[in-house]
Amino acid sequence: MSAQDNLISNPFDEDEGLSDVTLSQGNKQIETKSPEPTLVYSENTPSSVPPQEASPSSPQGDYENRLAIPYTSNFVSDVQSRFGLNGKYQVTVTDPEKKGEGMNTFVSYKVNTTFETVHGGIHHASVVRRFSEFDWLQVQLFTKFPGVLIPPIPEKQIVGRFSAELINERRRGLENFLNRIAQHSELHFAEDVIIFLLGDDTQLVAAKVVAKQDKSKDSTAANNFFNFFKSSIDSISNSGKEKLRTTDDLACDQIADYATELGNHLKAIHSDSKNLIDIHRGVATNWFDFGLACTSLGKYAGSCKENVISHAMAYLGSGADHVSVLLNKKADQENTVFREPIKEWVRITEAVKAMVEGRNRVLQNYQRAQATLVSRQQKYGQVRGLYGKEDKAAQLEKSVQESEEEVAERKAELTKVTQKTNVEYEKFQIEKEKELKHVILDYVRLQIEHSKKVQSAWENVLREVEKL
Repeated sequence: MSAQDNLISNPFDEDEGLSDVTLSQGNKQIETKSPEPTLVYSENTPSSVPPQEASPSSPQGDYENRLAIPYTSNFVSDVQSRFGLNGKYQVTVTDPEKKGEGMNTFVSYKVNTTFETVHGGIHHASVVRRFSEFDWLQVQLFTKFPGVLIPPIPEKQIVGRFSAELINERRRGLENFLNRIAQHSELHFAEDVIIFLLGDDTQLVAAKVVAKQDKSKDSTAANNFFNFFKSSIDSISNSGKEKLRTTDDLACDQIADYATELGNHLKAIHSDSKNLIDIHRGVATNWFDFGLACTSLGKYAGSCKENVISHAMAYLGSGADHVSVLLNKKADQENTVFREPIKEWVRITEAVKAMVEGRNRVLQNYQRAQATLVSRQQKYGQVRGLYGKEDKAAQLEKSVQESEEEVAERKAELTKVTQKTNVEYEKFQIEKEKELKHVILDYVRLQIEHSKKVQSAWENVLREVEKL
């Protein structure tokens, strides 16, 4: 499976949920009411049932403070001018909540965004989103920003996806996804991002409808292109005007190869770290059982008036229990500060490969334009100068000129995306070094602190036993 397939595939269908939005300024809620009829959604209303218009007396619930800005092509600029946002913000993802029943069960997350304003103030916005909507946002960014490294989201899960541990890990991963977007100069104020962070359910649904229409057009073009490209690629290679694999193409291939190799190494580290965490938890259980056995023996020795053994075993049991607690705590911390970040960097390597595939899409568009140009040139050459074919020749000549213009446009786009891919890769290398160094330091410090606490626990036992 390709990186692109891994990015956009969905192993199971998730029905579309509804989302709430409130907006506040500082601690003061901003109430915004649109002159248009308010749309009211029930928590249990299926997505296939259209919303109903509410009368002025209808209860609004969590939708009372929705943004009074319609979804248009100027949505982002309208939001910026309305609230004076300067483009900087931070995101937290909180309050995971399991909803629905049976096959319709899903988990929603509260997305809290703190925006800075041009006047030095802040705006707080909170929306409720489900995992499928995070997935939608990622796919939108991948589609619209070829050559950009789109941050990854946690993998889709079929088995165990509603366990508390997985939900909390996914929550942290989704928060990282949004904050990486917030720090990206090209993505942070993209239209789909702002609609995701600020839009109410009506605006989000409208954005999805537009995206689905665009995707349908692109899919049709892609299918037509596949057949056309297959029959025309030989013409390109034989024309002598363009090589199939340029230096830039080979450089991008090397980026993808590096990401694959790095990902394999990180996967091995992730797997081994997970095994170590499981071992630590198993050893913690063994220490706990050992402590119980020592305590039991101490009680028995006490009943036999063997006070030294009784107290020594009691101290030993207490020390073992303390070590058990420390090991469980260490395992939890290792999971958060090391295993999860390594797992995210595995996902980032997949995102790098998807970035390269995004550049390859643009390359294929360029090659398609070249193939069209070659075909039209051949047809024009067959009728040029023939008596009675003047009108046909004129039409074909015009089509050749149009193809030449498209080839120039596609080549310029490819050059731009290639440059962007190289810049993104350089940023990836810098961030990788910085973040992985931080992860390693945290992990080493954790081991040192744990060892100190274990040593302190046994030193306390030693002092007490020596007093006996």
